[in-house]
Amino acid sequence: MRAFFVQQWKLLLLFVMLVLWLALFPRWARLITADPLNEAIMLLPKGEVHKEIQIPLAVAYELDLAFEQLGTTYEKLKLLLEGEGGNAKAGGGIGVPIRWSLRQQAGGAVMASGEVDTRGTAGWSPTAAYRLVAPIAVPPGRYMLDAEILRDVPELGYVRTRLVLQLPSEAATPWQVTVMWWAGVIDITVLLPATLFLGVFLVVRATKVLRAK
Repeated sequence: MRAFFVQQWKLLLLFVMLVLWLALFPRWARLITADPLNEAIMLLPKGEVHKEIQIPLAVAYELDLAFEQLGTTYEKLKLLLEGEGGNAKAGGGIGVPIRWSLRQQAGGAVMASGEVDTRGTAGWSPTAAYRLVAPIAVPPGRYMLDAEILRDVPELGYVRTRLVLQLPSEAATPWQVTVMWWAGVIDITVLLPATLFLGVFLVVRATKVLRAK
């Protein structure tokens, strides 16, 4: 068996590296692409969010209010958020004023802040509508995000609302995310079959060595 390890050490090393890559890459990709912030925030009574977050990428994120469709209809939520006529970009709908700031965890320096009366919608998913609060572009690192709704919003008080810091829409996907997506495709179509083939090959060779004894 010692001769097998001596003869096949390069293939064994390659096999171990492939297994580690296939096991660790998906976890790393999820950490990189996960929303740095996804916290519930009350609109009635007015609520606050104070959360330590980790920003992993040097890209422009979007700070959004996410209004869940659970418990209401698409048409009613659209009317509340966009107003009559349903023009998402025209500044219609029920306003939600919010003040926010992003501070460095070490030192407390304010890296970004703002106060805005949010209106309209920036996009929809199958489960929620999103309203842009602000784009945020800061270096990767640990931060403290503070946000507060500035007045009670009874019209939307029954709608489950979350404050979300997320990567921009698909049309503006950062190149890092595109690279990770293609790496995932290569993992499934090339590296996984190659790893399985190499594993079977090594098992067969090891079995032959054992039988030869």
